[in-house]
Amino acid sequence: MRVGVDQYENHYAELAAELERQAGVVVDKTIERIHQICDFEFSQPKTGELYRVGGTADNPIMHQASAPGEPPATDTTELAGSGYHKMTGPTEGEIGFTAEYAVHLEMGTENMAARPFLVPAVEQAWPEFQQAMGAILGR
Repeated sequence: MRVGVDQYENHYAELAAELERQAGVVVDKTIERIHQICDFEFSQPKTGELYRVGGTADNPIMHQASAPGEPPATDTTELAGSGYHKMTGPTEGEIGFTAEYAVHLEMGTENMAARPFLVPAVEQAWPEFQQAMGAILGR
């Protein structure tokens, strides 16, 4: 008797489509969460060098830089404003920063230690992603 098997065979396409839809929701929420983490980290106080970037001797404009290993400090909103996240397929997404110097901050250069922000945000969001995907699969 194949009643149980037939039941699933008849609904396989529906089940697969629903699994794909749910996985897509998890991916979309995860890349949004990574973006939020980056934005939050940009706004946090930094501990690097404090130096003057403008103003006058009586009224200087100061900047608190990030220390090596900290997410970048922001003078302008160019880096944070260049961030984006988007779905690129039913279960695939992309997050990035289009500011030309973003990769130099993330990875560092021969003259500057890295100020990573994207990889730590992905690492922070990873357990949430795994848990959500596990819930879809009943684990």
